[in-house]
Amino acid sequence: LNFSPSLNLPTPQSYIIGSGDQLLIDVYGASQQSYDLTVTPEGKIFVPNLGPVQLGGSSIEAGTSRLKSALGRIFSGLNGSNPNTFIQVRLGNIRSIKVSMVGELTKPGTYTLPSFATVFNGLYAAGGPNENGAFRNIQVYRDSRLVTTVDIYEFLSKGEQSANITLQDNDVIIVPPVQARVEIIGPVRREGLFEVKQDEFLDDLYIYTGGFTSLAFRDRVTVRRIENNQTNDKYTYIHT
Repeated sequence: LNFSPSLNLPTPQSYIIGSGDQLLIDVYGASQQSYDLTVTPEGKIFVPNLGPVQLGGSSIEAGTSRLKSALGRIFSGLNGSNPNTFIQVRLGNIRSIKVSMVGELTKPGTYTLPSFATVFNGLYAAGGPNENGAFRNIQVYRDSRLVTTVDIYEFLSKGEQSANITLQDNDVIIVPPVQARVEIIGPVRREGLFEVKQDEFLDDLYIYTGGFTSLAFRDRVTVRRIENNQTNDKYTYIHT
């Protein structure tokens, strides 16, 4: 099994340009020119006969707009109400980024990943959460600020991965200890320990177990809860 990011992709317009990126710039139409430029550590590219253009920290979409404005001083047909020259920006070689993986992970540490890598790619590289790690509260910090919280259960059960953002250089992924688990045994398709959040109900747990088997008696479920060092049985009736 290989869970590496795909590098054979069209350049995403939301990709953030960073130091070391190779930018392939094509000017076509009435004027034609090609550039192969590398972003400096200061976030700039040096365009021949034009000078430095600041692109670091911009998305491909915003960088293309900035380049179009700058190159308009050389190619007059780029701008105006009826342009006859056009510009396209592509990524060449994919740069590497450093990401710190800390907390309850199988193999915590600092990892070198392609700049297309997402949170899931980083978690896979670090072996995923260990037996004490949370699957539902994985935090991504950027410049000492929390940028997203990832819930792996949402991906595994519903395919939801909106929080699975593309990582940037020097991001920190923290896997905290798990806070609450529930054990489910009986005629369900997937028995085991499941992490739960405070606002979840039994119906949410049934989704994570894959549902009941055909042998299940669904009219009653026994819930055992430890309170004051004593185990209490409670019954929840399910109406089908």
